[in-house]
Amino acid sequence: QIVNNEKDFEDIKHLSEEMQESIKILAAKGIIEGTSAKEFSPEDSISRAEVAALLLRVLSQVDPNADGGFTDVKKSDWFYGTAGSAKAYGMILGFEDNTFRGNVTIAKDQILAVASRVLQREMKYITPDKPEEWLTFTDASSIADWAEKDIALTTMANIVTRTADNT
Repeated sequence: QIVNNEKDFEDIKHLSEEMQESIKILAAKGIIEGTSAKEFSPEDSISRAEVAALLLRVLSQVDPNADGGFTDVKKSDWFYGTAGSAKAYGMILGFEDNTFRGNVTIAKDQILAVASRVLQREMKYITPDKPEEWLTFTDASSIADWAEKDIALTTMANIVTRTADNT
């Protein structure tokens, strides 16, 4: 039986047609959810666990029982399997203190690192040998050493777009 699972959110009408369509398709497929039946809240921040859940759902890589061994993730957390699956996949490895920090808003460099890891694993992308050739932003000196190659790759893949002031 085919079921029409069309989703329409009232608060996305100001977004580009492409963005609206993407949100509607991902919501209809159960990849993303709104903050209510009629609202998506596109300007809200997104947590580390939410990013991991979204990408793992797209990749069909969620194991609800996966244990990542993170000290701050309990079996009762909604993202328990997400955290473990993200670690097993190599998407989000956690912090030096063995924490996942699932409820923390994900930083821009972290989300780009996650995107880079997915591109490398799924699409066989390779980080550039000379990341500085891609990191020509006026604020490039503020990019952490650990994130340079990932941000260079996501820039090369047109995931990062330059702002008017080239930051």
